[in-house]
Amino acid sequence: SSSSRRGLAQICLGLPRRAMKQSKLDAIKPVPHSVQLLEKQLLSADPLIRGLGLAAVPALKSPAEPIVDLCEKLLLHRDWFVRRGGVAALSRSGIAAGTSTESSKLAGKLLEHEDHDVRRCAGQALVDLAVFQGGAPERSEPLVRSLPVETGMSGPPDFEEEISEETRELAEAAAWEVVGRLGHSEAGVRFSAVEALGRMSEIAAPHAAALAALLSDDDRGVRLATLRALDRLGPLAAGGAEEMSRCLAHEEEPIRLGARRALLTLGQHDGPVAVDAAFAQLRHPDRAVRCLAASCLTDFGALSAGYTSELAAMLEDEEVVVRAAVTRALISIGASAAPHLRSIIKRMNHPSRAVQRAAVDSLRGIGPVLPEVAKIEGRVLQDGASDESEPKAAGLHKLHDVLRALEVLGGCGAQAVPYIDEILKELEHNDWEVRRASVFALADLGPHASKFAREVARRLLHQEPDVRRAAIEAIARMGHHAGDFCHEVEGMLGHEEDPD
Repeated sequence: SSSSRRGLAQICLGLPRRAMKQSKLDAIKPVPHSVQLLEKQLLSADPLIRGLGLAAVPALKSPAEPIVDLCEKLLLHRDWFVRRGGVAALSRSGIAAGTSTESSKLAGKLLEHEDHDVRRCAGQALVDLAVFQGGAPERSEPLVRSLPVETGMSGPPDFEEEISEETRELAEAAAWEVVGRLGHSEAGVRFSAVEALGRMSEIAAPHAAALAALLSDDDRGVRLATLRALDRLGPLAAGGAEEMSRCLAHEEEPIRLGARRALLTLGQHDGPVAVDAAFAQLRHPDRAVRCLAASCLTDFGALSAGYTSELAAMLEDEEVVVRAAVTRALISIGASAAPHLRSIIKRMNHPSRAVQRAAVDSLRGIGPVLPEVAKIEGRVLQDGASDESEPKAAGLHKLHDVLRALEVLGGCGAQAVPYIDEILKELEHNDWEVRRASVFALADLGPHASKFAREVARRLLHQEPDVRRAAIEAIARMGHHAGDFCHEVEGMLGHEEDPD
């Protein structure tokens, strides 16, 4: 009949509909009651209820997927306090509930989110997964004990348990999620990755080179974040020294200056590695790079002592700005330059006057802290200048040595006091250039030569007018360090018969 046929058609049409409903029901993921309760607690506006929910996370008996899905939902929530709770839930569940791999992948995915705060939360979760191996906030045990924890979790003071290999592998997996985003096309993602990696302590040490490479990033914010991250890692950033050295030779000045700052920071923790990285660019074709490398060595001070001979050779550089930078580097080494002192002294006999000047300035700067400088140059004065019986070439060579010795002793301060008598004798030298160098040396010694002002004043009565002239100029340049002997110069105006 027609009614039976109509009923049969309805039954046939209803079968697909029931099948579709059943397939939709099957697609719904079952969520354990414990996870549902946790969701309600973490969505609560009451911080006490949220705290109770977070405290129960490590004890959850649930598959990994529902927990990770809940954490993703929380991290994408509109309220900031819910997102913070999602960070804590993700890190604790990953550590305690054995879902660390899934948690790391989720946090890595959210590290590429368009919202900055979501990226921050994802980065924080990865840091927690890398740095902590379990427990509640007040009893969590840090994987890395060399730096303070920045998330509010602090380990017990007597924690001495060794970290298992499995736990370390999970921590390194979290670090790799961050490292994989360092080369992302979006600057914001790179920034978040750098911030996270810089807080992973020794887990980040194998990735120091990849981190330091971002010192040459196109985005200024990423470069500054990289500097902060390297600073936070301290000695753990030594693996990035080669990249820092490479960036020191970058064509853009801001990047070079950033690399210099990174090297100086590394030098506070691992001086030899930082010094080697800076010295690698000391012979770069670009003079600006050479100056910057020498500037780094200057700031390292005595740590650069192993390269004193190489720095002395750089005094022969054709660029005056490079010679000046190298001179400052040698002076900063100070007394530690003693084993290589001859390599600097040798440059005082260089054919170029500019190189001689650089060597003299270097020794004048080192002299006050290194007695050997004054001893070597004082011995030159004690040997005396040339006499008429010597060949002219040898005489000129000795005269040159005396002039340079006087210049160096003038900068040696208290170390030159034992040799001031020799300097005074040069006021009577028959060469005016030597007398003038002696005058300048006495003036440079200042208070250290004040006790010898009487000996200078005795030359005011010398039979040679040139000697009297040199003595007058010496007293004038010594100023108040000459004491009352300045009045004797005034008295000479009444009886001095020298036509000059």
